[in-house]
Amino acid sequence: MRIPQATIQQILSSVNIVDVVSQYVPLRVKGKNHWGVCPFHSEKTPSFSVSEDKQIFHCFGCHAGGNVYKFLMDYKKISYVEAVQELAQLLGIHISYEDQTDQKEISELEELYELNEEVIKLYNTELYESTAGKTAFDYLLNRGLKQATLRAFQIGYAPANRMFLSDFFGANSRKASLALKIGLLGKNDQGRVYDRFSGRIIFPIFSTNGRVVAFAGRIIEKSEYAGKYVNSPESSIYSKGKILYGLSHGKDDIRKTGNAIVVEGYLDLISLYQNGIKNVIAVSGTALTEGQAMLLSRYTKDVTLLFDADEAGVKASMRNVDVLLRQGMNIRVASLPSGEDPDSFIQKNTPADFLHLINQAQNFLEFQTIYYDKKGDLRDPLKSADIIRELLRPVALLDDPLKQSRLLSSLAERFKLSQQLLEDELYKIQRKNQDLYKPAVEPPKSRVQSETPASKAPSAQRMKFERFILKALLEGEFEIVGFIKKNIELSEIEDSQNKKIIEIFYSLHDQELDVTPGAVVDLLQDQNLLEYFTGLAIEPYTVSEEWEKQYPSLERNLRLQQMVLDIVKRFKISRIQEELKQLQHSLGTETSPEKQSVLLGEYKELRDTIKIIESKYKTIDNEEIEE
Repeated sequence: MRIPQATIQQILSSVNIVDVVSQYVPLRVKGKNHWGVCPFHSEKTPSFSVSEDKQIFHCFGCHAGGNVYKFLMDYKKISYVEAVQELAQLLGIHISYEDQTDQKEISELEELYELNEEVIKLYNTELYESTAGKTAFDYLLNRGLKQATLRAFQIGYAPANRMFLSDFFGANSRKASLALKIGLLGKNDQGRVYDRFSGRIIFPIFSTNGRVVAFAGRIIEKSEYAGKYVNSPESSIYSKGKILYGLSHGKDDIRKTGNAIVVEGYLDLISLYQNGIKNVIAVSGTALTEGQAMLLSRYTKDVTLLFDADEAGVKASMRNVDVLLRQGMNIRVASLPSGEDPDSFIQKNTPADFLHLINQAQNFLEFQTIYYDKKGDLRDPLKSADIIRELLRPVALLDDPLKQSRLLSSLAERFKLSQQLLEDELYKIQRKNQDLYKPAVEPPKSRVQSETPASKAPSAQRMKFERFILKALLEGEFEIVGFIKKNIELSEIEDSQNKKIIEIFYSLHDQELDVTPGAVVDLLQDQNLLEYFTGLAIEPYTVSEEWEKQYPSLERNLRLQQMVLDIVKRFKISRIQEELKQLQHSLGTETSPEKQSVLLGEYKELRDTIKIIESKYKTIDNEEIEE
């Protein structure tokens, strides 16, 4: 059974987001929007904005955003369906669920989630009630963990019996087949099925919203024949590079404190959590991925790395710096005493001692400099030159010129070098980075572009006009969306984020559905895209207000029509003007008379095209906006 899309849209069009949000957040009207203190992160100055016109919210501090469903999901920690049901009850709207008897009653994905829930309950029972599980239970207690903590993280035990799960499910059952698919069961070369995690303490791995998506199994005693950990393989419900262990437990505290402490292992995190340090996530013994860093950036921009004090831990911290910097994070690194890890430190010290250690964390550049200094590498002039370049490498990843300048200043002072020299080196690294991080597959180039140097990214001018197109779509007028869709192809949009959003507007229009920002938000799956869209949608001005200044005598409907004509015209002309600039460059460097003649012909053709566009989109009398 599922909720029909028409009902979901009916609820969205019937509810006022301001009425719902104001039940939980005190709001004050300022300009066109309502403002309050954000409920998703700690702040004193209100940066949380709710738009009644567009029926969305956006925080300019933590970048949380979405429609009324998303607000209830994040605020109450409920599912999408539960948010829809709650609003339906509030509005008195009856939900007639669609019958899916001709399909699977529950999707395979839901089956996999339910299978994991069933398995972890089995493992929990084994830990607390079986004779074999007592050894594992005693081991965890001896590690300083309390039973309440074990239950909070649903830690369990997989019996040493290699046929435990397959016997429980039935060797040829549907559940056994699904268990093979997600790696609860394995199959050897002879085709024999076995339990992947047998004889291990089980740490369930949770999605951000708290569903069990995978498992990690830890041996109790060291063995030369078995690895310390066995982990679930990737599956349709588990992508290791997009999951952060502990985020489902700690995300609220990460938002409240404005900082995420990144540790290496499961027990490190669990021990800290038990001692009241809850704004923690673990990378599970591997380097952070771009996906994990992107996920973490939704909750905070400030990160403190806290890895083991040994050589491997220091190098792991330094590897993670680059990944986090590319997400615009502010990074500090905390140093543990020699021989300690976060788990052992918190066992021997108080939470206050731990917080003091975190407060003494250094910015990533200071940490790296001290690391090389302690190794003695800075005493060798030649070696130190290479190290300075190594220190500049992460600085080059920063998008903030002010931060770059401050860090360069500190390096110049530290090594008694001119800041200009460091800036020159930084520029060289940035040029290399442009090649290193450019897309693996580039968009096809036009003939003119292939003959002249051009930027791979959309120009500032192109981005400006693409944002104008989005601003026009954000007016939420069905006819405007239809006109833009008829006149601007998706292939003409260069920025990938803009293209995805505009594609959703077009799709809603094709289905004759609501094209308001609130409806679009409901279809944005990517969190970064959601934040970008809500931030754009809730900016203090709208594009129609700009046009109101230009056409004060026109009534709103005619003004919107004139507005969209102007925007489409300027968008199309801007594309041609960029091609004209490229041709001018080619004409200035081309020496062959024959090729010059061809280029001049193309130049005239483009100028004629501009005249045609100016005529076509001149006034509302020439092009009526309708479907």
